[in-house]
Amino acid sequence: MLHRPIFARSLYEIAYRYRYGQLGFVPASIATIEARAAAIRDIAFFDTIGRRYNVGGITVEVSAEVAVERNRIGLVAPKTKNVFQFMLAEAFAEVAGATSAATLRSLANAFLPLVLCGTQDELRDYLDRIDLTGHRYWGLSESDGAEAEEDDADDIEEQALRQVFDNLNTDGAATLGAVEPVQVAPATPTNRPVLAPSPPPLSVLPDVEDVVLTVVSTSGVEIETRAPPSTRGGGGYSGVWLPPTPAEAERAKLVGQRGEELVYRLELERVRNMGHADPELLVIWTSRTEPRADHDIRSIDENGSPRWIEVKATTSVDGRFDWPRKEFEKALREREHYELWRVYRVADRSPIAKCFRNPARMIGTRQIALELGMLRANIEDLG
Repeated sequence: MLHRPIFARSLYEIAYRYRYGQLGFVPASIATIEARAAAIRDIAFFDTIGRRYNVGGITVEVSAEVAVERNRIGLVAPKTKNVFQFMLAEAFAEVAGATSAATLRSLANAFLPLVLCGTQDELRDYLDRIDLTGHRYWGLSESDGAEAEEDDADDIEEQALRQVFDNLNTDGAATLGAVEPVQVAPATPTNRPVLAPSPPPLSVLPDVEDVVLTVVSTSGVEIETRAPPSTRGGGGYSGVWLPPTPAEAERAKLVGQRGEELVYRLELERVRNMGHADPELLVIWTSRTEPRADHDIRSIDENGSPRWIEVKATTSVDGRFDWPRKEFEKALREREHYELWRVYRVADRSPIAKCFRNPARMIGTRQIALELGMLRANIEDLG
């Protein structure tokens, strides 16, 4: 995995060259590019992507293949790995400050080798080849040492993810649909893009004290891999993807927190029954104070060993959920000490949960079907 500050600096230095080659293009500042690159955590695939803008008081929707919104890169589902890599390069061009279609394409061609670099050495070799030798003096501060060590430890998981992508069926040609430049005004806070179709409104959640969570056993069924979004009909990310509105983000937050709270309370009771008078000291609801943590709850097993719990809640009964890479890698590392909980009908007074122990092993037995995105995964439905 590439070191983010050096990668961001590479984006800036290459983009700066286009300040004189592209009329009117001025790259974002190095601080802005670093902040944007550091914020990106996920990649998601969609059938189509649209942007909404206000032009003279009129809402205008512009189609696009790539969109960067806070911590997510959204892509129209590519048909080949090569197209996927080029679209990532376009996303980084947007991170660097490009706005017109011509500048996006030009920068994407220059950024593509950066996307293909898998190690720090490969990145430095590329910078040398294009005469950006200044990188030799960028260096890494002492505070970056821990992150560099963490990146080295993630190499195995990185290779595993690449192998999954390399094994995808990429038959058939793909074309990049060019979008002509459109002069529009920046989006306003009152005109934020929305996810279409929007999920139904969430009614007031019942008091947690009145909720009884039932845990049922898993069936161990094999999950079939779904067809790519561009070829399947209905369900999933069909229609036009637009970043969620504040109301939709709040709804998702409430659903997630309710699921985590139910499992947390259940875990407190389990540890208390093990003979611990103060289970709150051993069961930590991590995500309540660290929203970007790689797990939701930390607990212990019967032997006192660490137990890592990730909770995925839904108001329905299906098994599909977003699985950010950081959480996915945690599952790969912790193996038998990791549990994935799916809470179904979480807004009801009688929700149902299933506990999937060691989901990394379940991948090998096809009880989890991975859909490369941010990651999106699929386990068994409630049934």
